[in-house]
Amino acid sequence: MKIKTIKVKIPDIKVYEVTLGADLLSDAGRMARKIFSCENVFIVSNQKVIGLYGDTVKKSFSKAGFKVNIALIGDGEKYKSIKSYELINEQLAARYGRYEDFFIATLGGGVVEDLSGFVASTYNRFGVDIMQIPTTLLAMVDCSVGGKVAINLKAGKNLVGAFHQPRLIINDLSTLKTLPKREMLAGFAEVIKYAIGFDKTLFSNTEDNYGSFIGLKNLDLMTDVVKRCVEIKTSIVEQDETEQKGLRTLLNLGHTFAHAIEASTKYRRYKHGEAVAIGLVTAAKISNRMKILPGEDYERIVKLIKNCGFPTHYKGCTTADLMETMKRDKKFKSGVRRYVLPLRIGKCKVFENISLPLIRQVLNEQCFPEL
Repeated sequence: MKIKTIKVKIPDIKVYEVTLGADLLSDAGRMARKIFSCENVFIVSNQKVIGLYGDTVKKSFSKAGFKVNIALIGDGEKYKSIKSYELINEQLAARYGRYEDFFIATLGGGVVEDLSGFVASTYNRFGVDIMQIPTTLLAMVDCSVGGKVAINLKAGKNLVGAFHQPRLIINDLSTLKTLPKREMLAGFAEVIKYAIGFDKTLFSNTEDNYGSFIGLKNLDLMTDVVKRCVEIKTSIVEQDETEQKGLRTLLNLGHTFAHAIEASTKYRRYKHGEAVAIGLVTAAKISNRMKILPGEDYERIVKLIKNCGFPTHYKGCTTADLMETMKRDKKFKSGVRRYVLPLRIGKCKVFENISLPLIRQVLNEQCFPEL
């Protein structure tokens, strides 16, 4: 497989590269040494991932002349917490103190990346550099690029965070082969998001090949899909790093509802991607009811999401729960409710103050009653 590279160019910040290919973990140390001159690397991961790839990555860093320390957190969204944030910071302080030079490397999925990135953004006030080695599809296509890092509160998802760009991202698509089917599918929801919101060709390609993509029957084709998603996100982040222009907000298509579903079910019932899938259906239905999204496009969106095996309705919480949780959505400002809705397949837009009765009605329809 040919190695592919995408450059991310953030104004006033050094350019960093996203490298895509197969069997890249053994080369991680050499690639890191081109960027980092320091002596120490602090790897943050979880027990499952470190058991699969820890020896390879540690050997790679050691061969490149780095002294390696490893910290492990639990596996799951509930560990993207203040408690985990405190734990990692305390370990950093115990091992490196205030002045010793080091960088953080993540090895895992979105939880590891978001948590570690937030630690990197705040440690020792000035922050420390970070590189990312995502091992899930969700992290490869979405979380790793753009520097948006955060932890969750009981009140909602990603309510405490920062913007802290990585110095290097290595996407080794071989790691996807060890993902459980549910995790692989959850990541594919973000691919569908990019297709609905930004690229009608990607959507058609996904309609025709979703089984092959999810089953990793052709790693080269899957690499092209990941590359396209990274390109889309890169083009947006380069123009609007911190969402001040509103362009980056478009990346939250389906996420207002998804985050509310996750928080209202205490992050225990749904994977992030599963909630995103429900959120995409909800956003599409609202847009269609507002006579914005054509009926044919709405039907294609729902059909693709169903065909992939995603839930399209939620359970475990009520419409009232979701309406209350959404009040704390980070896109809602000064009492103005903001939702990202599809205009047609391949294009989306931010809408403000959509009719609350319409939102409530659609959420009621999307609720799957407990049996």
